[in-house]
Amino acid sequence: MESVYHFEMPTSLYVGNNAFIQSMPKLLSSLKVKRVLYFTRSRGLTIIPDFKGREGLEEEVFLVKGEPTVAMVDNALEFYGRFRPDVIVSIGGGSVIDLAKSVSFLADDTNNLFYYYDHPNYLKKTVPHISVPTTFGTGAEVTANAVIRRGDKKQSLRSNSLRPYAAILDPTLTMDLPLDVLVYSSLDCLTQLMEAFVSNKANPLTDGICREGLHLFRKGFQLKQLSTLSTEERLYLQIAALYSGVALSNSRLGIIHGVASIIGGRSSMAHGEICARFLCPFTEMNIEKAQKEDEQILHKYQEIASILGEKPNLSVEELPRILNRYEASLETLTLSSLSFLEGKGEEIAKESLLASSTQGTPFRYTIEEILHVFQSVQKARTL
Repeated sequence: MESVYHFEMPTSLYVGNNAFIQSMPKLLSSLKVKRVLYFTRSRGLTIIPDFKGREGLEEEVFLVKGEPTVAMVDNALEFYGRFRPDVIVSIGGGSVIDLAKSVSFLADDTNNLFYYYDHPNYLKKTVPHISVPTTFGTGAEVTANAVIRRGDKKQSLRSNSLRPYAAILDPTLTMDLPLDVLVYSSLDCLTQLMEAFVSNKANPLTDGICREGLHLFRKGFQLKQLSTLSTEERLYLQIAALYSGVALSNSRLGIIHGVASIIGGRSSMAHGEICARFLCPFTEMNIEKAQKEDEQILHKYQEIASILGEKPNLSVEELPRILNRYEASLETLTLSSLSFLEGKGEEIAKESLLASSTQGTPFRYTIEEILHVFQSVQKARTL
């Protein structure tokens, strides 16, 4: 642990049932807004008319399809340039929010996206951005990066200026969330909390946030009733996701997200699905390494087991069993094929070890160890 560490927090949070319809008029009024540009998917179109105080506003919608690419960022910037909004509002999951963050950051700039890839952490004035997450995953509403697909790779634009001006967590906006998105995004949240907790850049502040996030995840992710979660349980998951975003922004992630960044660039698999399917096998490997190399990390995994298992001093060997029960929630879903790993596994493993997220892991891995995990996940798919 570093002796001195810097901690970043988002500007404003509005949290609770109906927070969207109650907070949006105040936010837009405080910003003296006349023009609003929404980024959303088709689900979000039913949400926009739900708040009062829109009289006199000029509004446009950029409909997001798929994950953000360099071409999509360029198209969105052209759309922005024609409309010239005073504020950007993103309603959706991590991909929608990341695209909006990129446009907020790059609007009215003579430099393009590639310039800022080469000049990370550049601070600049941005268009105010209000993020409204409708999934339980990435914590993008508070992070200082935006993931953009560049060819067959996913690359992060990084700057504290990417953090949205405000974030609204409203569980009522998640009531019609499809089950697969609910499961994948929730397990992405869990992966982020676990990886940030055992990161080599973790500190007492991120540790406390991860612990509370894990408690909230456990209270919200009710396996026996995932399709009928209450607004209270959904809010637990939303806050857990936000905590995961704050934690990863102030520590690092690990091998699972390193692998996810490479596989996500080479396939159409959803980021959350990748995390969900690789969480347990990599955690088992990490526990084995911690038993040999790092007692402090081993104790953290034991803490995770106790929190998720709701029993103090639960054995660390119970954690994979708990994660397997969570993974069982995937059984009713249509999972993606992993055929792209055949013949490319070693190449993907090598790239995963070099991924920026992997640099946060407390352990070293071999190509053979990564390939072993790939094979175990492929085998589980065929059982």
